[in-house]
Amino acid sequence: MPQLDASSFPSQLFWLTVSFVMLYVLLARALLPRVQSVLVMRKRTMESDVEQSEQLKSEAARAEEQYERALLEARTKSQAMLMAAQAEIAACAAKRRTELDVSIEKKLAESDAVIRSAKQAVSDKLTPVASELASLIVEVLVHQKPDSKDIGDAISSISKERSL
Repeated sequence: MPQLDASSFPSQLFWLTVSFVMLYVLLARALLPRVQSVLVMRKRTMESDVEQSEQLKSEAARAEEQYERALLEARTKSQAMLMAAQAEIAACAAKRRTELDVSIEKKLAESDAVIRSAKQAVSDKLTPVASELASLIVEVLVHQKPDSKDIGDAISSISKERSL
């Protein structure tokens, strides 16, 4: 094998050195700058993306805080509106209850007056009938006609006792 011949070692070493130097220069001048620029651009893009994601994260946190504040305010307002509505309903119910109580008292007084007048009318109509009936009963029992004044007084006293 000619590569292992010791007499060709110097020329092989020369061409090996020339090949490596040319390869190094080619890589250092042409390919490595492109790779390095791509890496730098990639690093910048990643840093930009990280910054943008941090900004979006802080914006999201602020939006969440604003949402929580708005939600709390809405709850507070709704509770205040609910309390006001409940107070208004309670006031309206109390007013209506008072009106109904007055109306019921008025109707009770009217009904009581009607009942009293009906009772008096019935009593007035029954008094002559009761007097006549009592007179007949006494006459049948004692065979004597009683005095109509005495019977009227007795019926009046009995009706007064019962009305109390």
